[in-house]
Amino acid sequence: MAIGQTRRSASRVTWTACAVLVAGAAIAPQVITPAQPAAAADGDCTTYSVPTYVWEPATTANIASKRVLRKYMEWGPKSTDAVLLDTLNTASLPMTSKVFTGGGDGILYEATINGQVKAYKDNTATGGNLLTPVKTYSLDWSSAKRILTNGQWFLVFASDGTMDVYKQSSPTTGDGTLTRVIDGTKSSITTAISASDDAWMVNSTVQWLKDGTVQQSVLLPVNLTTSSTVRLWGTTEIATGVDATQAWAPGPGALSTQSVTADPDTTGQVRTYTTGPWTQVDDDVRAGIVGEVMADAGPCLTAPDPSVAPWFGTPPDDTGDPVAGEPTADTIASPSHTVTGTFTLGNGQPAPGLPVTVTAPDVGIDATSETKETVVGTTTTGADGSWSLNPARHSSGRGAAGQGRQRRGSQPRGRRDGHHHRRCEDARGGQSVRHHRPGSRGCEHRRPRQRPQRQAHPQHRRLGRQSEGLVRGGHRGADLRGPSREQPGCS
Repeated sequence: MAIGQTRRSASRVTWTACAVLVAGAAIAPQVITPAQPAAAADGDCTTYSVPTYVWEPATTANIASKRVLRKYMEWGPKSTDAVLLDTLNTASLPMTSKVFTGGGDGILYEATINGQVKAYKDNTATGGNLLTPVKTYSLDWSSAKRILTNGQWFLVFASDGTMDVYKQSSPTTGDGTLTRVIDGTKSSITTAISASDDAWMVNSTVQWLKDGTVQQSVLLPVNLTTSSTVRLWGTTEIATGVDATQAWAPGPGALSTQSVTADPDTTGQVRTYTTGPWTQVDDDVRAGIVGEVMADAGPCLTAPDPSVAPWFGTPPDDTGDPVAGEPTADTIASPSHTVTGTFTLGNGQPAPGLPVTVTAPDVGIDATSETKETVVGTTTTGADGSWSLNPARHSSGRGAAGQGRQRRGSQPRGRRDGHHHRRCEDARGGQSVRHHRPGSRGCEHRRPRQRPQRQAHPQHRRLGRQSEGLVRGGHRGADLRGPSREQPGCS
């Protein structure tokens, strides 16, 4: 199936200068080229839905446990009606790992505690796994404070503010070589990013959030000829007073934030903004998003067609219906005559060895005179409390049409509903007693012993109805003189 994201543009090879430098900085008089191609013009960009991943919190303190990585699609981050769609695609990774992504090519990375960096490909767009292994690198990034990437450049920050820079030779596939080009550089910018509340990367821009203020710096090559190494240039303040715990950029000129509160109904609130100028475009995208959020941001971002409803997976046609090739005929399930069910005790445990009688109460439902309820067949519950009956294959002397109990009338009536037990009901007095009469076909009436609080429990008279008929049952060998402590139920 396709995914709601097309991100390559014909103008990607056009590089422009977009550096914001501190006043008075000494720069050689030449054109400054970012470390990654700039965004395409709005008219050329077709990206409006961005894969967004949430690294959900651990549910236990056991370091051997795993955390869940869940995939969303952020639809229309630049529109006034943005949507964060849960794709229901998830994967599990060790809770001690670090996960990061960027570049818009569906490549995700995991830095393990064992000194490895693993590259994965998100193949959910074609029906595959969320994390399909690509390559494992022998790099120890386990002690990093944070790791940012745009797919080509990897910025690894330590707690003391130092930064290592690595370059990926195959950013679109993740199976190239990761080469360190800068070792342990430190500046006021790297220190600020390391100490920030959150940081992220989109194209050649590094942005970070600290105490409600969003700032950014630009990653530029040091050697303009070979672009073999880079450094962060300048600092620009984007916004202040931002109510957010973390943030991410789904694309150039856009920013999404998440706030955490003590109220479970409002925590994890997602809002969207545009950055040129800073404007809030949707203050209520979605709530309940908890965890580390990261976007696989590509080189450009535009607003979707407002007439198209949000979607992910198979793209819709002009009518809004998914297109999946030639339409196929509806699959009609084969008819089944099997009736199934499950009996459980009051404590939730299975009820094994329980005789079950299935009747057809709708036979003769329009009759105006007295009718008999047809017995379809009998069976017994298994060890797990389940039972099944196929009347077409079932053979029982008591399952013939016409047998059963009378629905109306004033004469005494009876039916066999337990193991060698018969219940007789006297319509005149409403009394009900059972007799252990193996092989008996008649219904013998006796005056019941006077035990005021030892009458048969109603649960022994009828356990419930299944969709195919009336089901009756009783415990094998149960004490039928009074209510059982654990009465069977149907599920």
